Amino acid sequence: MTENKTLGLNPSEKTAMTAVIVNGLLTLAKFFLAQLTGSLALTAEALHSLTDVGTSLAVLFAVHIKPEGNADKEAQSPVRVYLKKNLQTVVALCIGLFLLWVALSVFLQAFSPVKMDLTYPVPAGLAMLGLALFSLLLSRLEAKVGGQEKATALVADSHHSKVDMLVSLLVAAALVGEGLGLSLDRAAALMIAGFVFFEACHVLVLVYRQTKNGHTPLEHPYPDWLQKLLSERLPVLRSRFCNAVWGTDTPSPKAMARAGKITTLAVIWVIICIYLAGGIFFVQPGELAIVERFGRPLQKEDPLGPGIHYALPWPIDQVRKVDALRVRRMVVGTEVSDKSPLFLWTNVHYIREFNLLTGENIFADTGIILNYRIGDPFAFLYTSGRPEENLREISQGVLLRKMARARFFDLVTTGRDELETALNREISALLKKNPLGIKLLSVNLRDIHPPTNVASAFEEVVGAAVDYETYINQAKGYENDLIPQARGQAAIRLKQAHSDGEKLVRKSRGESFRFLENQAQYRQNPQVEKKRLLLETMEGCLSGKDKFIMPSGEAGNVELFIIESAPGQIPGLGAETEGKTNRTRRVNLDELEG
Repeated sequence: MTENKTLGLNPSEKTAMTAVIVNGLLTLAKFFLAQLTGSLALTAEALHSLTDVGTSLAVLFAVHIKPEGNADKEAQSPVRVYLKKNLQTVVALCIGLFLLWVALSVFLQAFSPVKMDLTYPVPAGLAMLGLALFSLLLSRLEAKVGGQEKATALVADSHHSKVDMLVSLLVAAALVGEGLGLSLDRAAALMIAGFVFFEACHVLVLVYRQTKNGHTPLEHPYPDWLQKLLSERLPVLRSRFCNAVWGTDTPSPKAMARAGKITTLAVIWVIICIYLAGGIFFVQPGELAIVERFGRPLQKEDPLGPGIHYALPWPIDQVRKVDALRVRRMVVGTEVSDKSPLFLWTNVHYIREFNLLTGENIFADTGIILNYRIGDPFAFLYTSGRPEENLREISQGVLLRKMARARFFDLVTTGRDELETALNREISALLKKNPLGIKLLSVNLRDIHPPTNVASAFEEVVGAAVDYETYINQAKGYENDLIPQARGQAAIRLKQAHSDGEKLVRKSRGESFRFLENQAQYRQNPQVEKKRLLLETMEGCLSGKDKFIMPSGEAGNVELFIIESAPGQIPGLGAETEGKTNRTRRVNLDELEG
């Protein structure tokens, strides 16, 4: 026996080596499919399969260093004894910690708000069915050889392969559901993460018990209920199925061959149906889709809108979807950091600078924001290999030309709106000449500032320019306020002059008319008119003066006495004031009339 072992590997070692190679290839295939599809559940299963590789390696070492008798036991080296004693514990600890990291990583990704777009879900699901079949065959091989060679490590590792098969079936079902429009990838990833988490906790508990109490660790890192399900319940269910179909636990080889053919045909038909059903796809609201048949687009002018559609499964047809209604945002030039506390020139508030020369040969860091959406899905997907990068290059070119023709102080004060309008107009014109399937909605000038090391000097100059414009605006405001007032006052005075002129003309006309009327009356009776004029004149002259009217000695005549006050004398007082007296003047009315 010893001679045969020196010449080659025994069956247990060959089986363990096969398990390592097969699990390694299955793990690589799962990682490839995960990268191809972007499935979170498939990524979780690929990470979980890494532990199968580690477990298979541990089984290989355990089988290789297992003693085969007292002679071999006595011939073992101290290193071999140490590995036999501590290998399982070390490997179990590493596997437990790795499984815990896998579970937490998948949990975080599953609850992430980032939308995951899966590609080729149905072909990947069919591939996972094939991988599940390989896991099943590997499990049976390990169980058979482990039973024959009495290698408990191989039997325990066969349970790993069974669990891997079940998880692969779960991932396959989730991928097929994704192909039919059902969002099952995150749910399957959460289920796998939960299973991996409990598996990690169980392994770490076993390691803790082994290191503390010295108990022999279990040969499988799964809970007891799962171990019983894999080793006891599944064989019982298989026996009941055989009894129900053939009436015996061990059907004849002919019956088994016939059942195998029927099962094979059924599996083939199920795979064909799943493959054909993979052509059903859903277009969500706001999306547009184009079907490619052998790489040639079928819908050029009229892409498929929201709803349920069918295309031939991969690799004949391929569906490309675009979110046509979502408004996208692109930063061109200086990219500003959202975490900057203050948006000042002197603060480093940018992630990446974009220096341009203005028309005055002044360096300025400029950044604009483009808001756009997909206007033509066919042009967006097939006209250019990278339409958004082309949009960025076009925008940078237009921004460079506009900045080279502008003055820096105009841009930071009053010319921002004009620059945004010009940028929007020219970029839209270039997009019409070079159709990229992109519709530009708006251009916003987010940031324009001088280099940070000279920003303080620019702030002073700009402050002076702002003061200059402020004083000019104040003067213009005063001018705009004063001139209308002067014009209003001039208009008022002009209208008042016209009114006074008309009033004087009318008054003169009235007086002349009255004079002519009096003249006619005077010619008829001169004495009466003279007396009237005399009385009116006296009324005007004697108004406000002290006077006495006394009858004279002659009948019908009166005399008028006017008291004239001396300087400094109060009128109406007979007493002397400052040595001066009043003077009395006698006026004969008859004499005045004569």
